[in-house]
This record gives sequence, structure tokens and C-alpha cells, in this order.
Amino acid sequence: LNGLAQLGDEAALPSVLETSQYGVPTRGRRAAIMALPELSQERRIRRHLEALLEDAHPHVRGDVARALQSLGDPVARGALRSQLARENDGRVRRRLRGAIDGLTNSGKSVDRRLSRDMESLREKLEELEAKLGKLEQKKGKSK
Repeated sequence: LNGLAQLGDEAALPSVLETSQYGVPTRGRRAAIMALPELSQERRIRRHLEALLEDAHPHVRGDVARALQSLGDPVARGALRSQLARENDGRVRRRLRGAIDGLTNSGKSVDRRLSRDMESLREKLEELEAKLGKLEQKKGKSK
């Protein structure tokens, strides 16, 4: 499953989703859960992982928290916070807090990156408008 995840081939997604379900040996499920964010960033993957936060096995819940953080969708913070309020296992609680913090910080860095990109686009737009103005002036003079 790790190899499939590294390939990033979405054709493997149905098989990996199936392997992450209850009834598959825990080791296989955990590997599938960690592979999901590498295969797809779709909303349905986030929803699938959020549903797995209620799994009976604490190692699975901890891996789901890591997978949700890896997925990078800040929307998952709500489900992670809800699970944190219900969670009794200290190891899983640590992972949940780490995932929430990671998603919060990644959201801030995304905001900073978007602000920089926006400023860069504004500067380029100003340059293009200036060039267009000069071209229009030349065209007006040549008539």
C-alpha cells in the first residue's frame, strides 16, 4: 500500500478505501488509512477518514488523525475536535491535538502564501496596465 501511495495512482483508490474498512486486519487498515491522503485530496476521502475517527481500535483512530493532518483540509478540524472531546486514550488524544494544531498552522501558512501571491499578482497587473497604456499611446500617435 505504501508503494501505491507513493505512485499516487488514483486507480488504486477503490481498493485502498476497501482495505481501510472494518473487517480487514488492523495492520492492513492502518496502512490503507495512511495511504489515502497520498492518493487523493478529495472531500470524500476526508469524510471517509472522519467516519473512521470512531473506530474501536485506538491505533486506527490515531492513524486517522495523522492521515487527516496529512490531507491538509482545515475543515477536518471540527471532526478532530469532536473526537478529542470524546477520546479516552491518551495516545490518541495526543495525535488528535497534534493534527488540530498542524491543520491550524497549515491554514495560517496557506493564508500567508496566498497573501504573497495576491500581492505579486497585483504588481504584475500594474506592470501590464502600464505597458498597455504605453502601447495605446503609441497606437494613438501613429494614426
